[in-house]
Amino acid sequence: MDVVSKLPAVRFHQHPTRLLPHAARNVGASMARGSLFAFTDADCQADPHWLAELVAAHSAGHEIVAGCIDSHALSWVSQAIYLLKYSPYLRGKPAGPIGLAATGSLLVSQKVWKLAGPFDGSIFAGDALFSWRARAAGFPPWFEPKAIVVDQDEKYRRGFFLERFRRGREFGSVRAGFEKWGHVWRIVRFLAMPLPLIFALAAIGRECLYGKRLRAFIQCLPLLFLVQTAWCMGEAVGYVVALHGGKVSKQASA
Repeated sequence: MDVVSKLPAVRFHQHPTRLLPHAARNVGASMARGSLFAFTDADCQADPHWLAELVAAHSAGHEIVAGCIDSHALSWVSQAIYLLKYSPYLRGKPAGPIGLAATGSLLVSQKVWKLAGPFDGSIFAGDALFSWRARAAGFPPWFEPKAIVVDQDEKYRRGFFLERFRRGREFGSVRAGFEKWGHVWRIVRFLAMPLPLIFALAAIGRECLYGKRLRAFIQCLPLLFLVQTAWCMGEAVGYVVALHGGKVSKQASA
């Protein structure tokens, strides 16, 4: 609060109840007055040039910009968790189009926010759904590796495998709803679960090659395989089982 009091243009808001991350971001966006929204996570430390690099990418013509999410993790377990969550956003990768923009390091213009926002505040896959909506509106996310935040050194915790299964299930449900998959295609994708696992691991390996973390990928491969299996099993279940009584699918197809 002492820091905020010295910056008249900055407003500090503490919500009376605890919110899920995307719901909290929606509150912040509703209070914002600028033409650009920047998002990060509570456990990320932003580089001093983070905002400037995001804005520079926007000035170059990109309305939704995903920045680099770096990590100084040393243990192989922490590195594995980091690669599972953030391999598309590695330092060292070239700038260019990206499939999903993670809210750990993200800039969105007011124009895109009006078309694709707000985030679905009831789910953890809200940034994925937002990215798909933005792309459908003609604004594909752009990756800017020079806009860097550093994620905390994440530790393995009890229930992590179950958490990845649940997050995968949610993601699968949201994706199937957004892309309006029919019953037959949902079942086909469910039965094809081993293929997404192979593709996902290959994608992580490719990202690590570009991001100069191939050695870490090889060292962490056994744990990556186990945890990604939990995610892909959950995702397959999500293709055929609606979450939240159909709420996700309804919003995703809106």
